[in-house]
Amino acid sequence: MKKAKMILDRFFHPPKWAIYTVPTTSFVALIFVFASHREESAVAYPIFLMSAYSLVILIAALPVLAGRFTQLKASLWERSRLIRKVSSTTFGNRYLNDQMFRNSISIYQGMSINFLYMLFRFVTAA
Repeated sequence: MKKAKMILDRFFHPPKWAIYTVPTTSFVALIFVFASHREESAVAYPIFLMSAYSLVILIAALPVLAGRFTQLKASLWERSRLIRKVSSTTFGNRYLNDQMFRNSISIYQGMSINFLYMLFRFVTAA
């Protein structure tokens, strides 16, 4: 069981050289296949498999990339002068830190946009 798990982990998380070369190669090969109209040839099917594997690699890497993006966003958030300025106000601090308050603002915003659209449609009689 451990060996199967290790093989699957290596399959879904290949070395960096494979992450850089396999998607690039499959992208170029797909362009060649579609540009030369050889979608039904014997060469196309391994290229399609390589393209599908590239998608699997990308999807498997998304959680790690999302974690890195969250860390980057948090570090940028702390250094931003605009965020510090907004959080110094009562409304801004509450908007940035209170999820329920942010949700209610979002609902009111959506209702306002819908009302303005309804008003526009009424005035133009369309």
